[in-house]
Amino acid sequence: MTANIQDHTKAISPSALPKTFQDAVEVTRAIGLRYLWIDSLCIVQDDRDDWLRESQEMGLIYQYAQITVAASHARDGTEGVGSKR
Repeated sequence: MTANIQDHTKAISPSALPKTFQDAVEVTRAIGLRYLWIDSLCIVQDDRDDWLRESQEMGLIYQYAQITVAASHARDGTEGVGSKR
């Protein structure tokens, strides 16, 4: 969101993130990777121009990803990566 972009460019506290995002941070750290791309954090959600620009790059981001963490069974970001239905 444009309202919190200044704060987020400085730091994002993992405890302020939804469970699924926290799990992704933990997995990333546990396997020794330095960078993590989370679409809804890396693309400003209420900025159409940013979404159009960044969404064009998503194919490259995923193409060169070392791993992809997916919460396939989660209904939303609050349930975590290990969520089961």
